[in-house]
Amino acid sequence: MAARASGQRLEVIARTLLAIVGAYAAASLVAATLARVLPGDRAEAALAGTIVSFAVFPAIVMWVFGARRVLPVLVSLVIGCALLAALTYWSITTGGRA
Repeated sequence: MAARASGQRLEVIARTLLAIVGAYAAASLVAATLARVLPGDRAEAALAGTIVSFAVFPAIVMWVFGARRVLPVLVSLVIGCALLAALTYWSITTGGRA
């Protein structure tokens, strides 16, 4: 019984850390990526990216705590963040939004 309770505590800790760190990273990358790739004025693109990131953060938190298993969510978040980071890096290196 104690082992099961310990396992459940570890799962809650893992979900909490993934929700906080993963959602923050993803929301930040969404804001940065959209600010770089959206057309129009820089300020408007940055504002639009920030507004979208305010919706992304709670959506990811709900996804983390609503999923049956943590590992697929972790893998999806890592892949998504890597793709967003690559897109942002590509936009910076190619001179987008200069």
